[in-house]
Amino acid sequence: VMASRRRGGAPGAPPRAACARALAFTLTLFAVEEWLRTNNLLAYNSLGVALVVEAIRHLRLPSLRVAAAVLGALLVYDCFWVFASSYVFKENVMVEVASRMADNPAKASASALHPALARLFSEQLDLPIKLKLADGAGRQMILGLGDMVLPGMFVAMTLVFDATGGHPTIADDDEPSDADDDPEHLPMLPPAARASSSASPSPPGAPRTMLFPHAMGGYVVGLLGAMWVSSTFNAAQPALLYLVPAVALPVVARAARVGVLASLWSGAKASGATE
Repeated sequence: VMASRRRGGAPGAPPRAACARALAFTLTLFAVEEWLRTNNLLAYNSLGVALVVEAIRHLRLPSLRVAAAVLGALLVYDCFWVFASSYVFKENVMVEVASRMADNPAKASASALHPALARLFSEQLDLPIKLKLADGAGRQMILGLGDMVLPGMFVAMTLVFDATGGHPTIADDDEPSDADDDPEHLPMLPPAARASSSASPSPPGAPRTMLFPHAMGGYVVGLLGAMWVSSTFNAAQPALLYLVPAVALPVVARAARVGVLASLWSGAKASGATE
C-alpha cells in the first residue's frame, strides 16, 4: 500500500493509474478494517490474495535451474512438516500453525483507550498466512499463501520467458503500435521483466514458446488434485507435492518440444523456437 501511494503521488502519473491506486488503497483500508473488527472471511481472503499478487510481482525466478532448486527444496520442506513432523514433535506442526488463531492486537489497543471501544473488535484473528476455502461437503480447507506464491513465481517466470524469448507480445493478427514498446503496457510482468521485454521484443512472426499456458493449466490441475485428495481422505496434504510436478512437468515437456529447454534452464533469452 505504501509503495502504491508513493508511485501514485509521483509527478506525471497517468490519471487512470492514480485513480486505480486510490481505489485500491481505499479497498485495502476497508478490508483491513473488516478483518480487524470482525475477522470477516471475505476481507481476510482478499488480503491474502493481495499479498500473493504483490509477492509474485516483486519476486522473480531467473531460470529453471534456480526454480528447480528452490521448488525442490521447499517441496521436501513442505512434505516433512505435513507428513513427518507428528513423529518428531508429537503433533502435526504445519496443521497446528495454519489453524491457530491469534489474539487481536486492535482489541487490546482499543481496551487501553476505552473499554467500550474493545467491543468493536473480535477477540481473535486468523493470521494472514493462508486462504480459507470450503469444499463441497461444507468442510473448511486451508491453502497456505506459499502454495500460491512459490508456484506463482514459476508461472510468472514462464510468462516472462514467453514475452522475451519467442512469444510475441501482440497477437499475430494485430497491427504493432508504439504502445507495444511501452513497458507500462506490460502490467502482467514483474518490473524487471517489463524492461527486458520492451528492450528486446520477439521478432515478428517468431514461433511461440507457449510455456505460460502450460504452467497455468498445470497449476489449476495440481490445485484441484490436492483439494480432491484432502477432501476425499480428510487429511492434510502438502500442496506443493501436487503443484510442483503439475506446473513443472508440462513446462519442461513443452520447452523440450520447441527447443528452448537449454535457454529456459540457464535463464538466457531464447534465440529461437521451432514447432
